[in-house]
Amino acid sequence: MKHIRQKGILSLIIFIACLLATPVHAQEDVLQVGTDTNYVPFEFLDEETGEYVGFDIDLIDAIAEEVGFEYELKPMDFAGIVPALQTEQLDIAIAGISMDDEKEKTVDFSMPYYDAGTGVLVRSDDDDIQDLDDLAGKTVATKQGTASYEYVTNLDGVEDVVPFPNIDQAYMELLKGSADAVVFDSPSLEYYMNTNAEGKVRMLDELLEGQTFGIAFPKGSPLKIKVDEALTTLKEDGTFDELHEKWFGEAATEALEQSSSGLDWSFAIKALPLLLQGAKYTILITVLGLIFGLIIGVLFGFGRLAENKLIYGLSSIYVEVVRGTPIMIQALYIYFAIPMLLNFDINAVVAGVIAISINAGAYIAEIVRGGVEGVDKGQVEAGRSLGLTHMQTTYKIVWPQAFKRMIPPLGNQFIISLKDTSLLTMIGVGELTRQGTIIVASNFRSVEIYTVVGLMYLAMTLSISLILRQIEKRMDIK
Repeated sequence: MKHIRQKGILSLIIFIACLLATPVHAQEDVLQVGTDTNYVPFEFLDEETGEYVGFDIDLIDAIAEEVGFEYELKPMDFAGIVPALQTEQLDIAIAGISMDDEKEKTVDFSMPYYDAGTGVLVRSDDDDIQDLDDLAGKTVATKQGTASYEYVTNLDGVEDVVPFPNIDQAYMELLKGSADAVVFDSPSLEYYMNTNAEGKVRMLDELLEGQTFGIAFPKGSPLKIKVDEALTTLKEDGTFDELHEKWFGEAATEALEQSSSGLDWSFAIKALPLLLQGAKYTILITVLGLIFGLIIGVLFGFGRLAENKLIYGLSSIYVEVVRGTPIMIQALYIYFAIPMLLNFDINAVVAGVIAISINAGAYIAEIVRGGVEGVDKGQVEAGRSLGLTHMQTTYKIVWPQAFKRMIPPLGNQFIISLKDTSLLTMIGVGELTRQGTIIVASNFRSVEIYTVVGLMYLAMTLSISLILRQIEKRMDIK
């Protein structure tokens, strides 16, 4: 039994290493184009069609037609775009990316395609802020990882800068009074003010700084020259001006339907198909993650009981390292750091399954260890005295009793792992939380959408609890 456990754990370690090193490539003739998930009006989700729309999306369509390439759109968190370019998981990125010296050290940029300024958004009933100097002593919200965040952190006198993963969260912070102003790209501020803010906010006349957006590529990409030529052609033949008028002209805001005031659950009903799509990913990742997590946990749990010092040491290192680091860091490391170090790419969903498996496995290993050690050693001796082998004693006497003890904590771990999938939004997995966030970014109906998201998580966790409760009754856990 001891020999089997040792071989099993060493085989699992080799399997995990091979799994992490397995590249997941898209078709070679289809380019991977990264974009932000919620940067209106440059890129955002159209709830009617379930497709991404916006100025950047139309522009990359026109560029692809001009250059002659096919592409697959990869919506992701803005903070993950540059790392994805560095690891060459993306061929192109278009997401209102401001061009600066720091970014140009790691990626290449096309010629500028949009000139924007940084604006200040305040509440309409706040007369204390009329110009930039009035931000002294105030709390300012913005989007993390952007030029706006870098700019506002260097402003003298600003009391506190609150960064958010998505700009719609900064708008909510402003409306509920926790922030005095939002500093961000002026096109996005104007779009929100003219469409969804319902007259509750206003923009200062003064722009803080000018910045230019560029299309980004991995260093040394041959696509840069072709895209520059296409941009030049689109500007000369009037296509670029048509797109600009479509998304930033007067006709754009006049054609938009204003949001109704108060709660409107029709937005949540309309969003249900997209939320259900996200729930499918949540369930898929949870189920696969827990299956592999159980295998990992059982093997490493017995590894923590092994007399062999190497097996015990490797198992202990695994458990302590995984339990001692946040799952979000583990997911980021699996999706970005390891591919960068080993020069391969990996699918975001696969990375998410691996992260959940490895994280859950560490906690399950301790549950297994505790369950086995909780069985009285006298029963092992009794089994051996009856002529049972060590394997028979473990299988027929120790494991059934240990498993019954493990069911309640295993159920708790299953629920935790399901909720942990929400943290995979940072690597671009389209699970339930991410879908909700994307929808809110396009319609700004946070109360309605997040309420439905919360209820869907509750339904899934209650289902797990119900199933486990039935198992406990059948096994007479008490």
